[in-house]
Amino acid sequence: MKTRNMMIKAIPLLFAIFAVGMTGCSYVVDAIEGAIMNRSSFSIEASYNGGFVDISWDESGGGEAFAGWEIYMTKEPDDEYAGYAVVAARYDLEPLNVNIGESSTITFVDDAVLALGAANSFSLNVGGINPGDAGVYFFRVGKIHWDEEDQDKRDDDFPTWASDEGYYEGETNIGAISGQARVEIP
Repeated sequence: MKTRNMMIKAIPLLFAIFAVGMTGCSYVVDAIEGAIMNRSSFSIEASYNGGFVDISWDESGGGEAFAGWEIYMTKEPDDEYAGYAVVAARYDLEPLNVNIGESSTITFVDDAVLALGAANSFSLNVGGINPGDAGVYFFRVGKIHWDEEDQDKRDDDFPTWASDEGYYEGETNIGAISGQARVEIP
């Protein structure tokens, strides 16, 4: 009986210690979020630097299924992924300008660097954000994979497959996604 009473009292204390300890480290929070909800799989860091947002991540790409990296941006941090706009990828997936905020646009970036598995950073030009839309923005990085069910088709015609924008848009999915990074843009 005494052991049972001690356990009943200890469980809430252990949960409280665990919760307080985990809130201080974004890497741990992202790992827990990824394990529980199959959402974020890796962490990123982002900072504003004179008209650019510098984003870095510790996830590695590469491998047969790797198709590239995508950069996402939003002002709505708690809107899951619905509010995120794709602002950079290996191919031009968006119109020339992406609407961000009430009256601002930024130029979509298609950059071959985002096709490299070894890439682990990217600088995004956010100079098109008007002073009225200045404020806090949130960024994520997506690790894009070729669809598994198309493996045989891809192997038969890989050079064309890997270099064709149409295949990229129609035959890929998000294999992993980062936690969000908060950046204040003046």
